[in-house]
Amino acid sequence: MKTCPNCGSVTFDDMETCYDCHYCYASTLGDLPGLDGEALRMARLKVVLQGLSVYETLLRKQEGATLRVGCATGNAIVVPEPEVAEHQCSIFFSQGQLWVEAVEKDAITVIGTTPLSGPQAVIPGDSLHVGSATITVLET
Repeated sequence: MKTCPNCGSVTFDDMETCYDCHYCYASTLGDLPGLDGEALRMARLKVVLQGLSVYETLLRKQEGATLRVGCATGNAIVVPEPEVAEHQCSIFFSQGQLWVEAVEKDAITVIGTTPLSGPQAVIPGDSLHVGSATITVLET
């Protein structure tokens, strides 16, 4: 058993992430089992859900790879707030870049201080705001 350095929860030794806060135990991408060489090509995102959790998630740098964001439990990033649409936006890899696109036209998704109006490329340091959640691009 191991203890999460982020929230203090105890998980099994073979777990890659904490059950409670989704902290990634791998200190570098090279620590993740089954990933080496070209497979290490990942974009890294930090997710802060105000009052709930802070964790990192990965997106493979492969054409069409997508993370969905919204309040529905089937999304890769779930923001459990009534003002957030079921599938509010998508973060995806295309044309050699990381992009974000609002899916729900009436829901407000913001990069920095600018509301999304169509697909927009993002770079490390960009922050996406969905409800009270902040998703920051760490690596592309």
